[in-house]
Amino acid sequence: DNVIKVWDVESGQIQFSQEMPKDNPDPEFQAYKQELERRPKGSFVPIEGITALDFSLDGAALAAGHSNWLLEIWDLKKGERRATLRGTKAAIGTAKFYADGKTILVNGLNRWDIATGQQLLTLPAGGLGFANADRRLVVSTGIRSVDVFDPTAKVAARANLVVEK
Repeated sequence: DNVIKVWDVESGQIQFSQEMPKDNPDPEFQAYKQELERRPKGSFVPIEGITALDFSLDGAALAAGHSNWLLEIWDLKKGERRATLRGTKAAIGTAKFYADGKTILVNGLNRWDIATGQQLLTLPAGGLGFANADRRLVVSTGIRSVDVFDPTAKVAARANLVVEK
């Protein structure tokens, strides 16, 4: 139904409810959407709607990613949108707040500054995980290789680990 709802587990009461935007005015997204509409019946069409959620560590903010390439950051106490991040050029599959609550990793590839909406860093594609209180980001970049990044850096400084059989 394209609505985010957050419940208080103990009381069962809804604490936050917000409808996500269904469209994105970005011309590239509109062209992508038109291309999807031209596909023959029975062709693969991506899921529409909310595709990723993450709470900040303090629970005060919620990131909500959408198939329309937008990521919205919500202040749960005030019930207000803090930011809308644009420019990913793909559906938001994952969103993960950094421990500082000021930056977020989107689709395992792009680090964004929430306050400014600026993209700070782009990493290679792959599976990912944080380690050591956000000081290391592990990204699977091949069948038997893993890159370890410093996600706080402004450039992708990395060490490649090769896993032997």
